[in-house]
Amino acid sequence: MAVPNGTYSVKVSVGDGLGATTNTIRLEGTSVFSAVKLNANTYSNKTVTVTVTDNKLTLDAGSAASLVTRVNFIEITKTA
Repeated sequence: MAVPNGTYSVKVSVGDGLGATTNTIRLEGTSVFSAVKLNANTYSNKTVTVTVTDNKLTLDAGSAASLVTRVNFIEITKTA
């Protein structure tokens, strides 16, 4: 996502109402979830602080297999 350089508080929610998931999320190279297993209809959120230096907030699933991570929402708040 294109954002101005700065520090951001980012809240990420994962999980799925229909099936079990194994969730891996990284933001700006920082691990948020690392192979976190959740049962169906179970959700988890975490908030991390990251610094953007290239005008792009980068989210990825690391080396997780395709389609195993279910992202529900991402809330981005600039803090500095």
